[in-house]
Amino acid sequence: MAADAGVAVSHKQRFPRLKITGSARQSSSELKNLLATEQHFWSLAGGLLQPLFNAGELAAREEQARARLAQLEKQYLSSVYQAFAETETALARENALATQYQHYLEAEKNALAAERLSFEQYQRGLLSYATVLESQRRAFDAQFQPIFIIPARNRCEVVA
Repeated sequence: MAADAGVAVSHKQRFPRLKITGSARQSSSELKNLLATEQHFWSLAGGLLQPLFNAGELAAREEQARARLAQLEKQYLSSVYQAFAETETALARENALATQYQHYLEAEKNALAAERLSFEQYQRGLLSYATVLESQRRAFDAQFQPIFIIPARNRCEVVA
């Protein structure tokens, strides 16, 4: 907003200026007597003609102000886009972690069921104890996996 105001000021400086001021020293009821002195004439002429003599410099200043405004707008938009991208990435990561956590819980449930089933089949003499030990190892691994992804306040975080 400040850069935009700077462009407006630069643009206004390119136009002639006319100042009307009053003084307690001189008073006149006629306009021609008020502007009769040379000091007032040169002041008036300088205010009106100065922008004509400095037109190139004033135009360059205005162009610089416009370029600076465009640069600041691009920087602002870049930071806004970056913030949106970071937010989108964080949301996608959070959703992926929540899905992964749910899969780990499902795998844990299935591994525990397989462990119980293998032990029951071992007790009936249908399986060897090596199969029961293998199912216990898989159940332990399945129980260990969700420890690395801890749900916290409706979101998931990876624990290092």
